[in-house]
Amino acid sequence: MRFQPCIGNSLLTKCFLLLSGSLVVLLHSVNTSCPRDDIGCRGQNNPAPRVYKGGCLNLTEVPRDIPDETLVVALKCNLLTWVPAKVFMNLSQCIRLELCCNNITSVDKDAFKGMSSLEELLLPYNRIPEIHKETFQGLTKLKSLYLYFNKISFIPKEAFWGLNSLEGLWLRNNMILSIDKDTFQGLVSLKELYLYNNLISSIEKETFWGLVSLEELWLQNNVISTINNRTFQGLDSLKILFLQGNRISTLEPLTFSDLSSLLRLYLYDNELTTIEMGTFSNLHKIQELLLFHNKISHIEKGAFDSLFSIKVLALLNNRLRDLDPDLFLNLPRAPLHLGLSIGKSLRDGNRWNCNDLCWLKHEEQHGTILWYFKDPPRCFAGEGWSILQCGPSGESLLHDDKYNCR
Repeated sequence: MRFQPCIGNSLLTKCFLLLSGSLVVLLHSVNTSCPRDDIGCRGQNNPAPRVYKGGCLNLTEVPRDIPDETLVVALKCNLLTWVPAKVFMNLSQCIRLELCCNNITSVDKDAFKGMSSLEELLLPYNRIPEIHKETFQGLTKLKSLYLYFNKISFIPKEAFWGLNSLEGLWLRNNMILSIDKDTFQGLVSLKELYLYNNLISSIEKETFWGLVSLEELWLQNNVISTINNRTFQGLDSLKILFLQGNRISTLEPLTFSDLSSLLRLYLYDNELTTIEMGTFSNLHKIQELLLFHNKISHIEKGAFDSLFSIKVLALLNNRLRDLDPDLFLNLPRAPLHLGLSIGKSLRDGNRWNCNDLCWLKHEEQHGTILWYFKDPPRCFAGEGWSILQCGPSGESLLHDDKYNCR
């Protein structure tokens, strides 16, 4: 079923407790048996006319007696191991083909030849190890392609060439190791690309070039360590980018500079140590930036200068001790939801020197900053935030060591 991202306060609290470095291993070892109500395979009992109901019949071969006028072919939950060439040649009117939850290990390159009207192709929960370059040729009306929970480790260049109508591509929960530059070439209508829960360690420059309609890119829970400043080039329509749960340690300046339409960027649960000036350049529309659960100890001045529309900024569970107020000069206060700590959790690596954060206390009192999770900064020496006394301009009035949150 479709994965729900950790968006908003209510879900983020739960997701933060669940998402950790062990999640990638967990997701690759779970039981991948076919759920009968999976969103990718619903509809086999649809009472609509011209539906071939061949699900859960222990079929070992694709039936050869499917009527030519059939619109929906449902062959889920059988014992199919092979999809031979031209086996659906007579089904030129078929708009949906369900082959999910079988034991398919081989799909011939001309398996779907003749299916000129096909809009949905469902192949999840099988054992497909590879995709042939010609497998999907001729499916010019295809809008949704489901390939998740297989054993795909490699995708050849131009594997999806000619799928000009494709809007959604599900490749999550496979064993993909890398993505080549021309893998997605020609997918001009693609809006959603799901690559999470794989073993991707690297992505070539300009891999997503030409995906002019792409709005959601799901790359979380892989093993990506580096991203260069041309990785996302050409993604002018992208609105949501999921990169959490990887091993990203550095981000080059201008990495996201082509993402002028981006609204949400999820970088939590990585290994970032520094945020450099220019990292988020040109992200003028971004509203939510999640950087928690990294190893960030330093944020350069000007790092947030382009975030003119930001509403949520989460920095909790890093290795920060203070924040320069100049970092927030250009950020809107409508108000700004700022995450610096999560209760008294021992997992929160930030140890704030609260006497240096009186400027934040001042903003809190004026309602221009609200705390994400409703938790104020957790001071190094204990509960100093609640007793911190600050002047009218945001200066600290405390000098006694017992109140000093060093």
